[in-house]
Amino acid sequence: MASGKIYLDEDGLNQCQEEIKELEKQIRQIEKDLTEAYNNAPGDGAHDNGAFEDLLMQRRMRQGEVQRRKESLKKAEIVNKGTNVELIEIGDVVRLNLIFTNDEPENLIVKLIGGIGKGNNEVIQEVSLNSPLGSAIYHRKVPDETSYPLNGDTVQVEILERIIETNLERVNNELVLE
Repeated sequence: MASGKIYLDEDGLNQCQEEIKELEKQIRQIEKDLTEAYNNAPGDGAHDNGAFEDLLMQRRMRQGEVQRRKESLKKAEIVNKGTNVELIEIGDVVRLNLIFTNDEPENLIVKLIGGIGKGNNEVIQEVSLNSPLGSAIYHRKVPDETSYPLNGDTVQVEILERIIETNLERVNNELVLE
């Protein structure tokens, strides 16, 4: 993946836009709370008013986050699921072995997403295409081996299998029972 770009699918783009809207809604509420904190404080309202100062900080933090996300969206490139069924694509669920230096392989099931990974269940971890792991497995084949850097080391990745959607429930049941 080219550096500087943020890769999203349509769902990831929509998710980011919704998160910006939610942050902007929170900013509007904080501004209402600021007015209330100012009006309810003794004296001139702004000095020695802990609630007012806390709200100012919250507003600045959320405004900064909105700005960062909007800047990221300017760098966004929309990617769509390809038609080559042999390649790992957005939305695919795959079983991997991660091999850290001098460690036993760690078996992991991931779903490659074109957004920001948030919704992990007990078994399947969502991995963003923009993450080192997501970038390493994107457009690879089963049973490829690849790697990615992590904290000055290199993590070896064995792509073991693509899990077809009809088999997800079986895999969930098997791993939850282990």
